[in-house]
Amino acid sequence: MEVTDYIGPLSLVPAAVAVILAFTTRNTVFSLAVACLVGVLVAGEGLLGFPKLLVGALGTESFSWILLLEFFIGKLCKDASGVPASVGAKPNEPTKHSQGTY
Repeated sequence: MEVTDYIGPLSLVPAAVAVILAFTTRNTVFSLAVACLVGVLVAGEGLLGFPKLLVGALGTESFSWILLLEFFIGKLCKDASGVPASVGAKPNEPTKHSQGTY
């Protein structure tokens, strides 16, 4: 898509889709992915424009530095808090098998 292309009010459709899906599904990653796909379709790139968008946005040096920074901050926070590495793990909660039978 060239810089001089004008989409106009249609450019608001992906943002509206993202907001509506985020509130209805309560899943932000899915909502943003669908909104990106809708944005590519609105721009007239077709379904093959989505991989081009991902490579253009995620394949930059700036994104690589941001991703590394996020990993290091996450590692520092995990080490400082003592939280187990597995997501949602509760170390002091009894398991189903340790409660016995009734």
